[in-house]
Amino acid sequence: MGDLTAIPQRVERTIDLAAYLPPNSRLARVAAVPEKSVAVITVRGEKSDIVLCVDFESASPIISTWRSGTNPDRVVTSADGERVFVTERGAWSVAAFELATGRRTARLIGSQTHGLAASEKLLAVGTLDSKIVVFDLPEFSEVTQARYIDPEAAIADLALLTASGPIVAADFAQSAMLVIDPLRPDSPRRVVTPAAPTCLAFDPILKRVYASAPNAKELMVVNLKDLAGDVRSIERYPIPSGGTPLGLAVSPNAERVFVCVQDPDSVSVFHVDSHDWYPSLQTGVAPLGVVTTLDSKYVIVTNQQSVSIVAVRYGFGTDPSD
Repeated sequence: MGDLTAIPQRVERTIDLAAYLPPNSRLARVAAVPEKSVAVITVRGEKSDIVLCVDFESASPIISTWRSGTNPDRVVTSADGERVFVTERGAWSVAAFELATGRRTARLIGSQTHGLAASEKLLAVGTLDSKIVVFDLPEFSEVTQARYIDPEAAIADLALLTASGPIVAADFAQSAMLVIDPLRPDSPRRVVTPAAPTCLAFDPILKRVYASAPNAKELMVVNLKDLAGDVRSIERYPIPSGGTPLGLAVSPNAERVFVCVQDPDSVSVFHVDSHDWYPSLQTGVAPLGVVTTLDSKYVIVTNQQSVSIVAVRYGFGTDPSD
């Protein structure tokens, strides 16, 4: 491994979206549409009911504004890129938007949604009061009714290990990860973690779950034995700036992990092979959501009122010493 400071990944552009935001709201989470320069961004706030579609390569970035249920938060795209799924915390629902038209179809969850993961087969939704609801895709029909997986749990985020499961849930209240069978969500397997996990990102190549731990100010790496969710080991890496980690994303080839950090506001970049950190990237105020594009060219970060577009000049996997 060469000098990590030699990697030219930098914030190429900042898109100011303050004019599009309702009062007392902020940009929340972001999803990248496959094979397009389009990002879908939720706007969080008690009175917010909008989702923004942004062309991050265009001089006029706003493509459209969709009306959602109140307080939209988590967002993922379907595998084919034709639909976008959004949790609506204030409406206690999850919605599917058609990318081409913005047409919305909602499903009531019955609790405040607080976690979302999708594959080509399943959509999993978690709630703050520890319920799991699973929908079949592409039909968007409920296959598992809402069930309490643990009365003491507080689900912060979800990840899918394969297209059919299992589901991994971050349990912030009990400092644990729950491994859940989508057809039997009320019988989870518990993995105790060294700190309380908040946001998750799964790497299918190396079979690792990455978790941000804001209270401990560190990144946790959960190494799996297999895709059934059996754990081999858990590693801990302090955030180099001493800031608070939140949203995170894994590069498509599993070489890097991008972590949103607040106080100081930045993105920390973890190199998987060396277990070391690249220099932090300065962002806008209070970065929260992050996603990588499938072509590995960009990393998109949502700040409070702006979006930072990070260009990765070397291809993922390039040795910086070359």
